[in-house]
Amino acid sequence: MKKFLNLGFVYMMIAISSCMFLSSCSDDDEEGTSSQTGVWLLTHVVDGDDSYDIPSSSGIVCRLTLKENGYFSLYSKDEDGEETEEGSWSYANNYLILKNEANDTESIQVISWTEKKLILLIVDEEGDEPVEWTLTKQ
Repeated sequence: MKKFLNLGFVYMMIAISSCMFLSSCSDDDEEGTSSQTGVWLLTHVVDGDDSYDIPSSSGIVCRLTLKENGYFSLYSKDEDGEETEEGSWSYANNYLILKNEANDTESIQVISWTEKKLILLIVDEEGDEPVEWTLTKQ
């Protein structure tokens, strides 16, 4: 389990901090954001054949806050430390697009987005198998 948690944290850092590819969208492409805004907490991860719940008691936290004004905050914490990333966000063509304060842009594929669950496909630059994250609205 610890190996997974460390890998999960590494995947998260790669997905959010690195610039995998750039994407742009216009206001015409965006869908309504009222059900998308809020605080989303990582609660489940599927990594290949392995599937893990992330209980609050684990000490692992990945919290994504999306605001209507286009601001995002991503807070992550595990046994190795904690980090906060901030910037702007948008959603278009089944991609969540995060642009941090250093102008690095990350486009993350959205598998499903309902009022209560957000399922993302996290892909790293090294070609490892994608990891599916389920975030639950708080």
